[in-house]
Amino acid sequence: MGSKLSKKLDSKKVHHIQRFLRNFGLAFITLGGLFIINDNNFGLWFLTIGAIPYSIFYFILGLQEPREEINWELIFPELALGHSDDLYDDDDLNLTLNKEDDGRENN
Repeated sequence: MGSKLSKKLDSKKVHHIQRFLRNFGLAFITLGGLFIINDNNFGLWFLTIGAIPYSIFYFILGLQEPREEINWELIFPELALGHSDDLYDDDDLNLTLNKEDDGRENN
């Protein structure tokens, strides 16, 4: 995306609009769920009204650039090793599979 759009989407006004859309949608979805549990007919209307702001919220969120790239190797160090099949030795797996269960003999 262009830098002008990124700056506009990162403004305080857009963040307030996002917060409003998220909270408004969540309130209506919660009420709709309660009305459906109580078997009221207009619960689906509340869910629909709540889903529209949520859709707009996630659309705006998808247009924004990520704040920073997350280094997942710091959180999950095994990712730095790469995908390796050497984590489990075949001999250990065979020993586990060939053990007798509780010392019982099969008849």
